[in-house]
Amino acid sequence: MDGENKAMAIDSNAANLITSTPRVMASTFRDHTQLAAAFAQQFNAKALVTDQVIKLAQTITGGKTTSKEQVAAIHNWVRKNIRYVAVYLGAGGWVPHDIGWILKNGYGDCKDHALLLQTLLKAVNIEAAPVLISTANEYVLAELPVGFNHCIVYIPDLNLFSDPTDGRIPPGALPWADSDKPVVVALSEGAKIMRTPAFTSANNHVTVRTELAISKEGKATGSIWIDAVGASATTLQDRLIQIPASMKGIAIQKLLEESNLVGRGIAQYAAVQRDTQAQSLKIADLEIDNLLNDPTAGSVNPHPALNLPCISCVTPVITPHPGATTPLPVHPSLCGKSSNSALTPPSNSCAFRPTSRNSTLTALNLKLITLE
Repeated sequence: MDGENKAMAIDSNAANLITSTPRVMASTFRDHTQLAAAFAQQFNAKALVTDQVIKLAQTITGGKTTSKEQVAAIHNWVRKNIRYVAVYLGAGGWVPHDIGWILKNGYGDCKDHALLLQTLLKAVNIEAAPVLISTANEYVLAELPVGFNHCIVYIPDLNLFSDPTDGRIPPGALPWADSDKPVVVALSEGAKIMRTPAFTSANNHVTVRTELAISKEGKATGSIWIDAVGASATTLQDRLIQIPASMKGIAIQKLLEESNLVGRGIAQYAAVQRDTQAQSLKIADLEIDNLLNDPTAGSVNPHPALNLPCISCVTPVITPHPGATTPLPVHPSLCGKSSNSALTPPSNSCAFRPTSRNSTLTALNLKLITLE
C-alpha cells in the first residue's frame, strides 16, 4: 500500500478525527440506516412487555396524565434505579440483556438502559426508538457506518432524545457528549439520520457577579455570586456535591490556592438537586491577601479562576464604584488563561468544541466597590 508513514500530532480534544485523518474503513453494511435497522431488529426483539413491566410502568406513572409527565417519570426511575455497568460478553456489545435480567440485577450498559426505558414507555402506549450515537468529538458521520459507541432513546411524539444512562441528567436534557451529534434513529417506519439538539446560550450558561473592595496594598474583600444553567450547572453540581458540609471554608481556600491566591471565604449554596439543571453558588466573606501582587500594574482579574464550568471567556461588564479614584482595565481569566491586552479575551481559550458549535456563553459582571 502506497502512502506516507509520517506521524501526526493529534490534539486530544480535536473534533471530527474519524473523518479528517488518514483512515482505512470497512463495513458489511451498505450505510448507516442499514446498520441501525439490523441493530433495532435484535434490540426490539428484547422489548417484551411482560406483566412485570406493565405493573412497574403503572406504578411509576401513577397519577401522571400526559405523555410528557409519563416520559419524565420513567426516565427518572431508570436513571435513579439502574446503575451503569458495561460488561460485554459475546454479542453483548450490540445485543442488550433481557428485561428481567436488567430489573433483577439493577444495572446494565447503555443498551440495557435504553431497552428498559423503551419497554416501560411501550407499556403505557408511548412509542420510542433506539438511537445510535458517538460520544466522542465527532460531529460528522463517517463515510461508512462506523464509530458509534453509545445507545440512547428517541420519543417521536415529543421529538425528544433521552439518555437514561447518566444519573445526573434530568428528563428533557442531554449530557454534553450527546449534544449536537449526528445520530441514526431506528424508527418503526425505517431508520433515519437525525441530529440531537445543540446547547445554546439560553439553555447553557454561567453568570458570575463579583464585588470586591480593593486596598492600595492589593488586598481584597467581597463576594462572588455564580449562577449556572444547563450542562454548566451539572458540572458545578458535580463539584459542590463533593464538598463535605464541614469543609466549605477549606474548599474556598483550596480553590484560591489553585489561582496562586492566599485567602479565605465560605461556600454557600442550596443542596444539589439533580432534578434540575440550575445551580447557584455564593462565595461569601471573601478575603484575598494578594489579589494584586503589583498594585501599581493597573489591571485586575474579574474574579479568581475558581475552576468554574469551562465555557467561552467573554469580556466582563465593569461598573466602577463612584468612589474609585483610578480606573482599572480588566484582564479576563475565567479559566486561568492569559491575554496580552486588557479587555481582549483569549480566543477560544476555554472552548471544548469548534466555535461554530460552541454557542454557550459566560457573562461576567465586576463591580469595584472602592480603591483606597
